[in-house]
Amino acid sequence: MRATDPYTKKVYDRLRKDGISPPSWPSQPGDPKSKGEMAKFREKYEEYRQKVRASLTKASLIDDPDKRKTLENAITFRGICEDMCSEYEKITRITELDVPQPEKDARTGFAKTSRMVKKLARSAAGQEAPLPMDVRSTAALRRTLDYLIDDLLRDDENLPSLHGFLWDRTRAIRRDFTFFSSPTADDLKTQAYVLENIARFHVTALHLLSQPGKAGEDFVEQQELEQLGKALLSLRDLYDDCNAQGITCENEAEFRAYYLLFHAHDSNTIEMLQRQWKPHFWRDSDDIRTAVSLVEALQNTADFHGPLKAAPFLAASNAFHSYFRIVEDPSVSYTMACFAECHFPQLRRSILRAVKRAMARPKDPTNDLTAASLNKFLRFDTIQEAIDFAKLHGIEFVPDKQAPMDPNQQCLVLNNKEPLRHPRLHHQFSQVLVENKRRNRPLPDVIHKTISEDSTTSFESGSGSFSMQDEGSLFVPDTKPGIPAEPQPPKTQTATTLPAFGQTLSGFGSNFAGTHQGRDLFPCQIQEHQQLSRTLSLLIPVH
Repeated sequence: MRATDPYTKKVYDRLRKDGISPPSWPSQPGDPKSKGEMAKFREKYEEYRQKVRASLTKASLIDDPDKRKTLENAITFRGICEDMCSEYEKITRITELDVPQPEKDARTGFAKTSRMVKKLARSAAGQEAPLPMDVRSTAALRRTLDYLIDDLLRDDENLPSLHGFLWDRTRAIRRDFTFFSSPTADDLKTQAYVLENIARFHVTALHLLSQPGKAGEDFVEQQELEQLGKALLSLRDLYDDCNAQGITCENEAEFRAYYLLFHAHDSNTIEMLQRQWKPHFWRDSDDIRTAVSLVEALQNTADFHGPLKAAPFLAASNAFHSYFRIVEDPSVSYTMACFAECHFPQLRRSILRAVKRAMARPKDPTNDLTAASLNKFLRFDTIQEAIDFAKLHGIEFVPDKQAPMDPNQQCLVLNNKEPLRHPRLHHQFSQVLVENKRRNRPLPDVIHKTISEDSTTSFESGSGSFSMQDEGSLFVPDTKPGIPAEPQPPKTQTATTLPAFGQTLSGFGSNFAGTHQGRDLFPCQIQEHQQLSRTLSLLIPVH
């Protein structure tokens, strides 16, 4: 094998010097008829591994597990496997019949070693430390990620059946990076590329698989959110490491914005971010300014207070309307909208609570608000979804006297006697606010790139900002350098190429026009305060 870096060369030079080489593979390793041959082959391979461990330990190329060392004195470790799966894992899983369908030959149904991808192996007591050839190189990790997205997943139709496989294999990719003790600048850049793609995969899968009937049996929303959060956390720490070494990550501001929006309900995290992040992120990044405004709008909905009068109350508590308007703006990317969609269920509950509090009267129930009018606030794709959501919270409907057969004109029955129910809410897919931004682009494209429905806006991997020549943009234009070209998908090769607000977040160099209650506003928010008052006067009578 041709060495790709000094460490790899040292490892294989040492093994050659000691006359250690792996046994030859059987001709048909995946064929059930080769079961006995594979069992013997596994025994030989385990003997080979013992010799490798002894040789590399003696040469001080890996740490001796029987000798304690401080972290500073530990030997540098790198992955040197250039396949998507190490040979030993292939052998082990074939002999244990642990080969899922995506790793089998479509014609024969046998395990196909070239399609096998390293699975997640959780740490366990007494487990041997990995050998360098058990861990993939950073170049192999990037190729593996691209294979999973471009060659295996390919399109939306495959997502439900392949999601569980991809969920496991992307976790294994993230884990392999943790074994590198002294990553180079190229290693770190490759890790950023891979983690950014994995984060986009999780948030896109969460969005698409929340459609009715789309999720497979193995899809668990909470687990998807958990892995999305871990990918974002790994990225945050990686960016900090890169900054300390003077390494620039082109998409850093974009993914810090996603981290901020993802943790919108965690006031302690946001306060920490205000202190820790560099001022230029808050001042110069449109992505972070978008996230800040979304977080402010979201948090404002949780603090509605006011008199029980409909139009003035809801007009003053306009943050929920601004949240949806910001999301649907053409300059807001598809990926940002997917992250914003994570908060739709709780936001809609806050809106429903605010409507009930504003409209309900102490004595007799009121039924002045129609289902169609309610959905102007909840912003579901269909009015029926708004009706189902309200009923889930214990709100009843009665037919409208003038249009008793029109379900959209049903009226909400609101009173102060019954508290709003608090059911568990699931992720809510939005075609109008989110999916339309995709404009039918292929699934791999929206995982590899950050795209926008606005044709004058270019979001691509390798860019953390976007142009704002559109009159409908949320932001005041400013002069920025040209957007760098996106990194090309990696080719097969052996060389590597790698937190509620303490005060208002708007103060970090944002140049939004206008203020409201000490907060800076987007132009669309200013217009909303004017427009919503007029809208409410038509939708909701004041009693």
